[in-house]
Amino acid sequence: MTGPSRWHMCRYDRRNLAARLDLFEDGSVVGGSANETTWAIEGQDLKLIDQEGTARLSFSLTPNYNGELSGVYFPREPDAKPIPHVLRPLGPPVALYRGILPISTSDTAEATKLIKNKTDFSFILHDPVTVRNHFGSLTLDDANIDTYQGHQFFQHTYLSEPLFVNVLHDAQLVCGSIVVSRDGLVMNETTSFAQNRGLNFDFTLAVDHEAAYLPSSSGIVKRYDETGFLFNNTYNNYGHWHLQSASNAQAYYLFKSIIPSTKLLSFDGIGVEHFRKDAIATLGLDPDEVVRTPRNDRLTHERYERLLVPSALCVPNELHFHPGRNEALKNLRKPRTENGHRRLYLSRRDVGNARGIVNTKELFDALQSLGFVEIVTSEMSYASELQTFADADIVVAPHGGGLTNMIAHAGGLKIYELFHSKQLNGWYKNLAAICGHHYSAYCIDPPADEAHKGWHGSFNVDVPRVMQSLKRFAFS
Repeated sequence: MTGPSRWHMCRYDRRNLAARLDLFEDGSVVGGSANETTWAIEGQDLKLIDQEGTARLSFSLTPNYNGELSGVYFPREPDAKPIPHVLRPLGPPVALYRGILPISTSDTAEATKLIKNKTDFSFILHDPVTVRNHFGSLTLDDANIDTYQGHQFFQHTYLSEPLFVNVLHDAQLVCGSIVVSRDGLVMNETTSFAQNRGLNFDFTLAVDHEAAYLPSSSGIVKRYDETGFLFNNTYNNYGHWHLQSASNAQAYYLFKSIIPSTKLLSFDGIGVEHFRKDAIATLGLDPDEVVRTPRNDRLTHERYERLLVPSALCVPNELHFHPGRNEALKNLRKPRTENGHRRLYLSRRDVGNARGIVNTKELFDALQSLGFVEIVTSEMSYASELQTFADADIVVAPHGGGLTNMIAHAGGLKIYELFHSKQLNGWYKNLAAICGHHYSAYCIDPPADEAHKGWHGSFNVDVPRVMQSLKRFAFS
């Protein structure tokens, strides 16, 4: 095995999305997680080695009849069983088109004519704008400052994403989430997770081996002579769903006025249960009208007369929210009540130490002396979460979806976020910006025994340092 090579890797049962791995001659790996940082050949096996030097995956160099390399992943837990995985070599790269189409308009009358003529086009909702953060500071505690030099976190302004809807005629929805134009071009992969980690494994193989064209014989094709609006196009979790799916409500209303028969489509597995049902109803939509698109491990095609695909948050503007997303969520805002709590500490004690603060009790004891109350959002109703944030003046929280509730506040809320250096990103800083809130943060390197967990590792905070920084930000 010589030279750089391109692979996709996933579980043998295809239960996860594929990871794209590039293996180079010097033994480095590009595109992998902390479990795949280098590679080596040992006997007749290819080993993928983690950042600590342990072989986490092992694949036989003898390919099967499909050209795949079969192997296993060795979990970190001592008693866990190895998990079968496969590696598949990739053909030429597939172009993934995520932008505005050559024909575009922001005029509904012109859009109506283009739809009548079955012309593919982009309807522009909002052009990019410059957004300014109300950013206090980032307190770095025992963290290597070189890690953050030039990081987008320090930007006090950013150019936002554009907001648009691609209108595609005679288009396919593959595996419930992958959008393909009538010409066979992969227009957009709608799940944010897959945009960064690679397309669905089987779909990728079909595209690579069929020159980016999806023949109908590769899957079951169902024809729908109707218009579908792909409302749900992201992760299942609280933060991403609100910013990337719920914020499409206004666009749906717009196209419903142009094409009254438009159906709401939701990626199966990201249905309208739990908070999503309440949010959809609060936004004025009927949860019972949402059509769940099928998803399975084989290629299932749904061909629609017309697919309406809202622009997704993706590289390079993954965190560069347009203020229009917050405006689209205005129905979720709550009026301030007289008896609400003004100072909140969001605890993650309901999820153990996953992305949590180990010494959370010590921190809360200090915060309590300043009048803070502890809340656990998973123990609250959806309406209570929104109202609690609408009533607040100051919120202190480790990085997590609960901070999304800042969308319920009219503006001027003070957000103080706590995270470790493996989590450092500007998601809530930029969300605070489009909501008109003030933001500051504290960051520390995770302890050595948690660093291998990457994003999900827990951490300790220096409580006196946090309190000093918080007082300077929120009380001075």
